[in-house]
Amino acid sequence: MLAPRLIAVALLGSHLVVGNAIAQRPFAPKTPATPPVASNAPGPWANKFFMPEIHKNPTAVPPQVITHDFGTVPFGTLCTQKFNITNIYDVPIQVIDVRVECGCLKGYPPNKVLLPNESAEFTVTMNSAMFKGKQSKKMYVTFGPNYVSTAELRFEATSRLDITLAAPGEIDFGTLAQGNKSSKSLAVKYTGDKRDWAITGSLASKGPFEVDVREKSRGPLLGIEYIVSVGLKPDAAPGELSETITLKTNDPASPQVLVNVRGFVQAPITASPNRVDFGEMKVGDIASHRVLVRSATATKIAAIADAGDGVSVETFSGEAQQQAVVVKFTPKTLGNFRKEVKLVSTLPGTPATTVVIEATVVK
Repeated sequence: MLAPRLIAVALLGSHLVVGNAIAQRPFAPKTPATPPVASNAPGPWANKFFMPEIHKNPTAVPPQVITHDFGTVPFGTLCTQKFNITNIYDVPIQVIDVRVECGCLKGYPPNKVLLPNESAEFTVTMNSAMFKGKQSKKMYVTFGPNYVSTAELRFEATSRLDITLAAPGEIDFGTLAQGNKSSKSLAVKYTGDKRDWAITGSLASKGPFEVDVREKSRGPLLGIEYIVSVGLKPDAAPGELSETITLKTNDPASPQVLVNVRGFVQAPITASPNRVDFGEMKVGDIASHRVLVRSATATKIAAIADAGDGVSVETFSGEAQQQAVVVKFTPKTLGNFRKEVKLVSTLPGTPATTVVIEATVVK
């Protein structure tokens, strides 16, 4: 097992990688090359990535299988689980392969290499529209490439056929510019024996949403249908939208219906990367790094940077929706260096973004 801060030699298996994309292949059972291990043996070290707050206890023994149960959900629900994975090891780690037992499972690994102590999200979805009743399937996530281990995860859900969510089984706002107001709707249908079945309301949303529920139809043949409308408030902060809205029902057997909401609010101006670490440098060295600046519409960028500390910024002279900004640094004193460079747009309201410059200046 790969221990934190001490890595043993491991063999590199056969994996499929296409650029930065992870190829997800259906699982094909193989005859094991060695006898099965005892049930109380520790699981693969890759399982640690999916253990909650493993960075606080990196020596914890991983279980053989990481299990997550979505519970009983309406047929058609796109169940979503987000794992915050942290690299607790002393070498860069990345996901190099994902295999699934069923097409109902999909994994969305971080599209980057995780440096030591760096964290990122790994999202898993299970589509209950692809099965009826109880389902239990596994996903295998391989980390590498220098030291290789495959995490084993099992996901379970029970797809309830008398309650269905219309495709795609979630509310997806896509990518929106900050300040825009948008609304999306989803149909919830009940075809069970409870004639007075009803959605009685929704729990208060923690996100920037307004939820409206109205009954569309009710009858003995077509069942009962509700339309759930979710509005995104214009003051939503930039970044990822990810929340589950809880609808209350009068059914004791299933008092709640969960609806996933996702999307991305695009800030007027963003910089990638928003942190530049020049590492170790000496006084008088010259280093530069290119930063990509994106904006909602074409704009000119001005930088507020040079205060006599060796930092300067070169910006594009014209207007563009996507442009490169070059950050330059020439250290003048020894020690740890950190500075925030403000990039200001000429868009209405003069929105700005910040790039953090860091370095360690040595003799």
